[in-house]
Amino acid sequence: MKINWLLIGIIAVNLIFSTLGDICAKLWGITNHQKWLYIGLALNLVTILAFMGIVRTGGLAIAATIVLIITIIIGVIVGHFVFGESIFFIQWVGIVLGLIAIPLILGIFYRT
Repeated sequence: MKINWLLIGIIAVNLIFSTLGDICAKLWGITNHQKWLYIGLALNLVTILAFMGIVRTGGLAIAATIVLIITIIIGVIVGHFVFGESIFFIQWVGIVLGLIAIPLILGIFYRT
C-alpha cells in the first residue's frame, strides 16, 4: 500500500484549521466579541479549501467521510476537555463507534 503524503498533508491542514475555526466559533458564542467571528471565518475558509483538496485528491466516498468523522470526534473532545461541555455515556458510545468505523471504511480488514 502506497502512502499518499500529499493527501495526508491536506488532511492535517484541514483538521488543524477546522479545529481552530471551531474554537473561534465557541469563543464568539461565549464572549460575543466580533473578532472571534472574523478569525473563525478566515480559518474556515482555509478549512473549506483543504476539504476540497481532500475530495479532489482522495475522493468523496472514503477520504472525505473519514475526515468528517475525525473532525466530529476532535470537536467533541475539544468541547468536553477545553470548554467543559457535558457528554453522556451513550454519546461516548457513538464516538467509539465512529472510531471503529474508520478502519472499516478504509477496508483494513478486507482481503483481496
